[in-house]
Amino acid sequence: GLLNPHPPKPLPGGSRRLRADSEALRLADAVIVDGDNVRGRTAFAWSGAELLARVEAWAADADVTSKVLLLFDHGDEADALVTRAGVAVAFSGPRAKADDVIADAVRWLTGPAGAVVSVATADVELRGRCEKGARARRQLNLVSLTAMLAALEREGADRPAQPGARGT
Repeated sequence: GLLNPHPPKPLPGGSRRLRADSEALRLADAVIVDGDNVRGRTAFAWSGAELLARVEAWAADADVTSKVLLLFDHGDEADALVTRAGVAVAFSGPRAKADDVIADAVRWLTGPAGAVVSVATADVELRGRCEKGARARRQLNLVSLTAMLAALEREGADRPAQPGARGT
């Protein structure tokens, strides 16, 4: 056969898993990002505000802004908001963990809502809770942080966070 003189550029890492995870992030009905887990993977080099700016830029470029929920541990109270860029940000509050909120969201979204959900986390326990809570395994994509970080590093590195995002 003929060789393609202009093959597509491989994603960083070039693995099939990375491509599949990137596609799962783009095509899901809902994308849940474990904010503290992502920040931890960067050795907390990114502040909450910087992570939010990167998520907003990636979500806008991938055309998934209204589908993204960025979750953080703690906060003065359990609360959520939508940034001016359209990304939902939630805080678990002083008594709960973001992992609990994420597991509950997966259970609800894949159950009554019937959604396909992608969760970006490296937390093995949380991944197991999400698998158990999902109505059907085909409704859940557990996305590697390698894929999420690759997307976030390509997008928004120089964009500031939207003002008014509390707790970041």
